[in-house]
Amino acid sequence: MNVPQGKEMIRLVAEVRELLPDLLLTLGAVERLNPPPDLLARIEALRTRLKRVAEEARRLEEASDCMPAAEKGRQPRS
Repeated sequence: MNVPQGKEMIRLVAEVRELLPDLLLTLGAVERLNPPPDLLARIEALRTRLKRVAEEARRLEEASDCMPAAEKGRQPRS
């Protein structure tokens, strides 16, 4: 993967991660409207997946913070 593409992917992950709390809050607001049981089940399944995605995005973002230092450490020394 080239560096510009990698940076773009990291930026995209960060943006998705910023959206997740609002999505979870929105799901909570929909739940308070007393939707039918089938919709409540879908909301719960979606909430579980969103939390998993948020955790993975956090891990990827943290790992990307280490990437420049790792790359610098791999460069041949003169």
